[in-house]
Amino acid sequence: MEPASRNYVKVVVGVVLALICVSLAAVVGYLHGKARAERLADVQVANDDAFYSLFALQAMRDPTNQQLRTLFQASLDGAAIKLSEACLRDPELIGTTNYNLLVRCPNDAANRSPPIRSETNRASAAAGSGR
Repeated sequence: MEPASRNYVKVVVGVVLALICVSLAAVVGYLHGKARAERLADVQVANDDAFYSLFALQAMRDPTNQQLRTLFQASLDGAAIKLSEACLRDPELIGTTNYNLLVRCPNDAANRSPPIRSETNRASAAAGSGR
């Protein structure tokens, strides 16, 4: 009776280890899929934001409403920065529509008054000033 109980314990330990390995693989797969979906959603949100801001700027013909123009320009700049960072970080997620929209964005953000800075520029400026 003694050898049979040892084999039974070995089988139970093997089954438990196999279940732990399968559970670990499932958790890693879930987290990987979740991270990919979040990156894809970030690209889509930035693309939509850039699309709406660009066409709002093109449709707006009233030069007297400078605050609204500045708002749309800031939104467009922020979305263009997010899209360009996504191009560098995850080039496989960027499609031709995203790239074509990024190319159509005006490249005069540095010459605007007030200048619009990205979060990375703000962080580097804060680090340079000793904050």
